[in-house]
Amino acid sequence: MALVTNKQAFSSSFTQRCRYDVFLSFRGEDTRNGFTSNLNGILRHNGINTFMDDELQRGNRISTEILEAIESSKISIIVFSKNYATSTWCLDELVKILECKKNGQVVFPVFYKVDPSKVRSQKGKFGEVLAKHEENFKYDTNKVQRWRAALNEASNLSGWHYKNDRPQFRLIQEIFEEISSAKLNCSQLFVVKYPVGIDSRIEEISLCLDIESNDVRMLVIHGLPGIGKTTIAKAIFNLIAYRFEGSCFLEDVRENSKTNDGVLQLQEALYYEILGGRSLKVHGVSKRINVIMEKLHHKKILLILDDVDKLVQVENLLGKCNWFAFGSRIIITTREKKLLSTLQEDCHLIYYKVKELNEHESHELFCQHAFKRNKPIEDYLELIHQFIGYAKGLPLVLKIIGADLYNKNLHCWKSALDKYKRIPNSDIQEVLKISYDGLDQIQRDIFLDIACFLKGYHKNLAVDILQSSNFHDPYYDIEKLIDKSLIVIAKDDKLWMHDLIHQMGLEIARQESEVSKKHRRLLCYEDDPEVLNGDTGFDEIRGITLSLPQPRKMQLNLGKMKSLKYLTIRNVTCEDLKSLPNGLRLLDWNEFPLSSLPSTFEPTKLVVLNMQRSHIELDKNFERCRFATLKYMDFNHWCNSLNSQSRRRLLNQFGEFIGLQQNIVCARGIRHQDSDFETNLESESESEFDFDEDASETGSAFEANYNPEADNESVSEFELDEATSETDSTWKLYDNYTLTLPGTNEDADFNACPPLKKMRNHRPTYARRPQKHYLSHFGWLRIRFRLWKRSSRPTLPSATLMSRALREMEEIDPRDFNNGAEDSGLPIAHTYVNDGSNSKL
Repeated sequence: MALVTNKQAFSSSFTQRCRYDVFLSFRGEDTRNGFTSNLNGILRHNGINTFMDDELQRGNRISTEILEAIESSKISIIVFSKNYATSTWCLDELVKILECKKNGQVVFPVFYKVDPSKVRSQKGKFGEVLAKHEENFKYDTNKVQRWRAALNEASNLSGWHYKNDRPQFRLIQEIFEEISSAKLNCSQLFVVKYPVGIDSRIEEISLCLDIESNDVRMLVIHGLPGIGKTTIAKAIFNLIAYRFEGSCFLEDVRENSKTNDGVLQLQEALYYEILGGRSLKVHGVSKRINVIMEKLHHKKILLILDDVDKLVQVENLLGKCNWFAFGSRIIITTREKKLLSTLQEDCHLIYYKVKELNEHESHELFCQHAFKRNKPIEDYLELIHQFIGYAKGLPLVLKIIGADLYNKNLHCWKSALDKYKRIPNSDIQEVLKISYDGLDQIQRDIFLDIACFLKGYHKNLAVDILQSSNFHDPYYDIEKLIDKSLIVIAKDDKLWMHDLIHQMGLEIARQESEVSKKHRRLLCYEDDPEVLNGDTGFDEIRGITLSLPQPRKMQLNLGKMKSLKYLTIRNVTCEDLKSLPNGLRLLDWNEFPLSSLPSTFEPTKLVVLNMQRSHIELDKNFERCRFATLKYMDFNHWCNSLNSQSRRRLLNQFGEFIGLQQNIVCARGIRHQDSDFETNLESESESEFDFDEDASETGSAFEANYNPEADNESVSEFELDEATSETDSTWKLYDNYTLTLPGTNEDADFNACPPLKKMRNHRPTYARRPQKHYLSHFGWLRIRFRLWKRSSRPTLPSATLMSRALREMEEIDPRDFNNGAEDSGLPIAHTYVNDGSNSKL
């Protein structure tokens, strides 16, 4: 039988509670006052809820009460006796029972003093009776055929054959033990009150499990805390447990595995539930593992281990995981995806990531908890939308907030929304923080640094920053955070995290400061903290984010913060900034209020320089250090008009700024009509390409000059495709500057040094797309450099470069570089860089 996955079948499977544990089908005149009565008494005495129809009036047609009782039972026991088939009522019961069997009901036959083969073949007394039924129902032959088919099917089921060769109480004891085991397997777990969004996920998981397949599969259900992993696992258990010879759902494995006694209790529960009430007679975790494998290896089982966070927790229960009987299914829920990757060799390992609820599902679940109905009150619609946006699809959050707001007025809702945004709910925080608590100290520090300062940065750039901040190589630890769903890598390779995980990180940083009275990560979004104005409390500060809602003047005393690695400032102005810590790795200050950084600041360890909308001079302190570690620069959004001479000087200025020596002089005013670039290069005279391989010895900046035919025509497009190293002794720019002149249909091509053949194959993956740069009709310059070195050795020689960063450079993306004053004539150290963006070294 295929796994039932349609929504109606799944929803009814756990919302409809079974009224009876066992339905007894029997011929009253044969066994009511003997065997069946005794069996019923034993079952009831041991807490098993049974249904016997001896108090109902019998007629020619089976009553609706009987049909409902059969449908509402987990297990049916059919007592075949010599006169069973004489009753059409019993035969109709049998047909109904076997119909329910197809929907998961467990059925056991008891052949009481009758031969199962006689029932199967309908010979002897059973054959005689069926012949009479055919005579009586000659106008409804299909009915008799259904009875015959039902008798045949039931006689092939596993059950008991009593031949009066032993005491009845022993048979009854055997039946009781089997029913006890079957009852455990049929017990329905409570899932959730409002199962919103579960159906679609069940359908996806059913495809992964494919329980019709005879192989052994282990399904790892992973995802964010509060995403519904346990809920889905319970629903799956309710849906398919009956398909296995034994089943067990072990909750809270992580919590119960913290002590040796807890592990022993988990082993006992596993053994007891699958083997139907039997207890482990041995002591010790290791010995019990062997007993579990020995006793269960022949049984097709369903086992669910809920909330696992260490591989040893699985090993303490299952050992090597290579002993399961064919068709078995093991489901494990965890926050950490790769936790069980080493088990791939032992069994068919499948991963399923639980996704957040979509907007429609979130809306329905929230309204169910907040209003006890699907549709909200119209006045609350806007607030509902904001709460759903806050929860970001986490069912746990929607449930907690919705229940918290139930029966509250509109004003209370508004107040609660404001509080949730400022202070995380303690119940939500407790669940989300479990993954954080499982980290070691280095991983915790890295997570907090990412949450407080590095969210949104490229993964490789964050690795560079963290590595320079005494974390050694943090790549492994970042992967660990990803596995635990604490952070994710977006499509553009940037570090990201769920908003509530981010809020949790900020709250942990705040609480750590309160407890220790030492500020390691200072986060301020409303008022300026006193510690920035005082003379004490500096030693422990690792990072500062000061983002005020409105511009404010402040006097910042930052020079004494020797441990400061991260500095992010928004909406702060100061008349004088005397110093900055030389140990800064990240300096992110939009609209920097001064014309230059402190003269004492030596950014020898700086990795990120983000100063958008800032009139900043590139002072001599930057020229001295030559950005030994700098990997990212951004001076975006400050455009000034340029004349043609300023545009011509632009490449020279940037080249000198980053320490690139003169080894290229671009072509001057050369227009190519032929599309074959290499052929055109060969056809031009050497005077057109003033390229000097020995120019690097001079120490002067490279030049990139161009002369549009008419100076009054503004250039509207500039394109630089590639930069690479052709030999061991030169650094060369390649290949094609395309300058589109307004009012013409022709392109002016200004070509640099001869390109390398097939160079595009050496480009890094992130650089395999053309970069276009625009000069608007107003004369604004937006330029994007993209330089990189060959991915293969040899690397660029130091003789060519003054900047150590360029030796390790992967990408340079400065956009919109221009002069603060048109053709100011100032040396590079005093040239404004007003509009560069995403400059990565």
